[in-house]
Amino acid sequence: MLVSLRSLGLELPEAGRLAGMCADGRCDDMAVDLVPLVAARRAEVARMRMELDHLDAELRRLQSSIEAGEAFTSPSRGDDGTVSDMSCCEGRSADDPADCDR
Repeated sequence: MLVSLRSLGLELPEAGRLAGMCADGRCDDMAVDLVPLVAARRAEVARMRMELDHLDAELRRLQSSIEAGEAFTSPSRGDDGTVSDMSCCEGRSADDPADCDR
């Protein structure tokens, strides 16, 4: 039980507490405690997926730019959290490594 709970991403103390409840014959109580933990873990996974999807889109865009020989641009985040593109090669030739610190 402990290994299964840990594989769900639960921290060791919480997984141990829940496994202990089940070992004590309180599996119904354990299940009640587990439901909100599973929901929270699923929400965390959804957030991580969104971040990974965003990262993948940025990497795909970067790869396409590099393969097309375009200037390298990367997103930057302002203090207010907005994202804007900044080119490391602004005003320089992306084809000449001396002109662009890639």
